[in-house]
Amino acid sequence: MLHRSPFIPMAFLLFGALVAGCQQQEAKTAQYTVSSDDEVIRAAVMAESLGLRLDRTGGGMSRLSNSSNTVLLFPAAGGAYVNGTKVGNPEEVMVFTGETYVTRRLAKQIRDELRPAKPPTSPPTVSRQNDSPPPPEAKLGVVLLDAGHGGDDPGAIARTGRREKDLVLAVTLESARRLASRGVDVKFTRSSDVFVPLDDRVAKANQLQPDLFLSIHADASPNRSARGSTVFVPRRERRTSRSHQAGRAIVQALSSLQTHSRGLRTHEKNLRVLENTTCPAVLVELGFLTHPAEEQLLASPDYQQRLAEAISQAVLQYLQK
Repeated sequence: MLHRSPFIPMAFLLFGALVAGCQQQEAKTAQYTVSSDDEVIRAAVMAESLGLRLDRTGGGMSRLSNSSNTVLLFPAAGGAYVNGTKVGNPEEVMVFTGETYVTRRLAKQIRDELRPAKPPTSPPTVSRQNDSPPPPEAKLGVVLLDAGHGGDDPGAIARTGRREKDLVLAVTLESARRLASRGVDVKFTRSSDVFVPLDDRVAKANQLQPDLFLSIHADASPNRSARGSTVFVPRRERRTSRSHQAGRAIVQALSSLQTHSRGLRTHEKNLRVLENTTCPAVLVELGFLTHPAEEQLLASPDYQQRLAEAISQAVLQYLQK
């Protein structure tokens, strides 16, 4: 005769409770609920609750704004900026299935940093026959920023282990923040640590046809004394082209940082992101990771911000012309 163990029903009960707990946890994960403090919400929901307009500018970056405020959201790599001030932690901005989310904690910090919205001004009274729709929001232009390398492609690697892909992404995101806050429509080939093939970068530039395609890199050389920034333009273009105009502005801006400048050049190799694009295109090498002192400079967050400011000022000068 088969004896039924008194422990078997208890085992089934424990297993059932475990499954139910896992299902409940999966349900919470599907709603992106981590805890009461870390629950995340859609950026669109946050924008509506704070009286902000949400514009997705491409490459994962989102811009929220009203008459007094500009909030920029960079998933993972850049974090959040309110009127130029960084708030929260980078990992508190994320993307799920194409939608940008922020933690509720970060949403509260953003709310606390917002300035009071300016009251709307009354439009002038005009006769009905002169009524016309308001003009679209003015934009200085469209700029496609291309952070070199990424993902499995680290780019140049310094003796300390610092990687080109990380340094140039930091400068790219900071340049984007500054440009977007000044009215430029910024797009990206990548805004996080992912690999994007060169041909895909070129294809995006040719499809988008921005006012400027700007590829950002850091240099390397077997000669450890080689140093300085270099700006490259397409070989096929004349010196009066828009690429040359943008390149000269960037050379001048980087020279103002009192770093060694190698000037404006055409590359002896066929740089596909320059030679195969059909829009104004510039590639900038910020400096040499193989030069010990310059590597330390490029790794400095303060110097990265100075580089971003110089680049953004040069691009603004180019666009305004």
